[in-house]
Amino acid sequence: MKFARVRRSPVLRHPVPILALWAVRGLGALVVAAPVAAALSAGLEHQPRADTVLFAPGGAYLLEAIRLNQRALAVAVPHAVWASLVVGGLCLVPLAALLIALAPRGRGSEEAWLEHTAHHVPGLALLAGLTVLVQATVGTLTAIIALGARPSLARQLGQRGGDSSLIVLVGVALVLIVGIGVVQDLARAAAVRHDCTVVDCIRTATAVALANPGRVTIAWLTPAVWSMALALAAVMVTRAVRLEAATDWQWGVLVATHQLAALGIVALRATWLARAVTLVESPSRP
Repeated sequence: MKFARVRRSPVLRHPVPILALWAVRGLGALVVAAPVAAALSAGLEHQPRADTVLFAPGGAYLLEAIRLNQRALAVAVPHAVWASLVVGGLCLVPLAALLIALAPRGRGSEEAWLEHTAHHVPGLALLAGLTVLVQATVGTLTAIIALGARPSLARQLGQRGGDSSLIVLVGVALVLIVGIGVVQDLARAAAVRHDCTVVDCIRTATAVALANPGRVTIAWLTPAVWSMALALAAVMVTRAVRLEAATDWQWGVLVATHQLAALGIVALRATWLARAVTLVESPSRP
């Protein structure tokens, strides 16, 4: 019975968009990290261990590389930021294809699938931009309030009480930022499932989240916890290897471990998106 349920999983039935999203994200990460990595490793080509010294315990070599290559990093970091924006936009294409595949009506023919994907990418891009804007606003306001209120809280509640209050404030802000991201995913599912406008998608997503907070939280939190477990496992494997003295086969194992973890995280995100598509079909949807 369990095996039959696994076979019916909508995620396992659509591996192509999952692999495409994983590939775009992986290649995009290389593009984003390449300028910064090149700036940090400048001048280390002739060292016996090359840039592996940057991974030495204590981070002394890394801090020294940052100090010596400040000008190169000042150029590389803006390039990395712009590259991340481009990569984020490219990731919307396989993401739209995945959502269309997870929708109950399916993708249809390949021509229809491509047509639907191209149709929904602009709306998903607008949703992503609005989400980043709102999340950045929440984060900025939280930082301003925390910095402004810290002296007065320390006087009234003491140093420990003031710090505890700021931790609570930051925690509330983080929960709010995560909640905005969850609403964005529900809005994405509504956009693909119902082909509605961005405003209607946001209304639908907000109504579903408010009407079913428990179901939405569990549906999002379960794959999120497993994703953190995969990331932690990759970190543990990395810590078990001395990177500054790693052999070629050890580097190969590390790369394979990290990529398998990344693929698993993408697949777990697909399970949440599949659940989001189901949630926007609830009767509470306006």
